[in-house]
Amino acid sequence: MKTVTKDDIVYSLKLMGIQEGDVLLLHSSLTSMGHVHGGADAVIDAFLEALSREGTLVMSTLTGWFSPYDAASSPSAVGKISEVFRGRTGVYRS
Repeated sequence: MKTVTKDDIVYSLKLMGIQEGDVLLLHSSLTSMGHVHGGADAVIDAFLEALSREGTLVMSTLTGWFSPYDAASSPSAVGKISEVFRGRTGVYRS
């Protein structure tokens, strides 16, 4: 099985027409990508690089059954990538 790298992901995003400054809603599955060198962080870094500082990356971090909801601490129930993303500096959650 080929290992997927951040550069592979950036290249693929550009082939799909993703451009700097775009607003992109990402619904993801790390396991469906195969083995990603760097894991969820590499996927997030690739999307952020493709979008540049002018772009916006949005992800769902549904919690569903965690009560009471706390934007700072309720974990994402929809995957590793969104869980890692919500914990990053500069990410806003509502």
